[in-house]
Amino acid sequence: MLHSLKVTLRFLKRYSGFTLINLFGLSVGMAVCFMILNYVIHELSFDQFHGKEDRIYRVVVKTQSGGREISAPFTIGNLSTESHRQIAGIEESVRLYSFGGWEIKMKDGRKFTDNIGIYADSSFFQIFDYRLVSGIRNKILDDPNSVVLTESVARKIFGEEDPYMKTLVMDGNHFTVTGVMQDLPVNTHFRFDMIASFSTICNPDYDITTRDGVSFPTYVLLAKNAHPGCIAHRIDSLTRSMASELFGDYSFELDSWLQPLDDIHLKSGFT
Repeated sequence: MLHSLKVTLRFLKRYSGFTLINLFGLSVGMAVCFMILNYVIHELSFDQFHGKEDRIYRVVVKTQSGGREISAPFTIGNLSTESHRQIAGIEESVRLYSFGGWEIKMKDGRKFTDNIGIYADSSFFQIFDYRLVSGIRNKILDDPNSVVLTESVARKIFGEEDPYMKTLVMDGNHFTVTGVMQDLPVNTHFRFDMIASFSTICNPDYDITTRDGVSFPTYVLLAKNAHPGCIAHRIDSLTRSMASELFGDYSFELDSWLQPLDDIHLKSGFT
């Protein structure tokens, strides 16, 4: 053993240049492997932090246009509520609607732009486990004109002041801050800075679902004993029925399928 060590050290000393080149190559190779491994782990970790991720699905609709099939992660506005009401095995559902980058105005005249926002049903935080800094999870989006801010946006607007129950003016409408959530982690397919209550745009006075057709990302949380294939078949039937009722005069047909939350980041031609 000692003799072998002496021979090895003698060889390394005699061919030190060759040894350094080999060690450098080995180091670079290992560094690249670790970088690739880290990238793969990151990509596979998307949306894995939700406690119910194995039961969360996104509804994707498909139709024919110009002789080719088109799929998109948007549904009819009331598919979420109707599927939850009519289909056993759906524990919760949520629909979203993007309102882009509204300008926020404060009473003191300050303005904030380039904030990405979405509307969401009150069930959003019961399906997805994004962490709240303040606010009551199961009530945070109950009331019309409620809004939840990420920590970064809350700090940008209010500084160190507590934003809870403060008022914002967005697009000419007054919103009450009912909660603050931690900034979105990098390994989630969602991208937004604030969430407003869906009831703001879906109420007896104004209903966005009757105007914007197929524009609403919809997610369902299945019951623990539910069979995804059976639920998908029933949602597809409901989608076809609702599309026929809404778009029958235009010969516009829709089918749907369920996409597991785990597949959204890596297995979508859309996001």
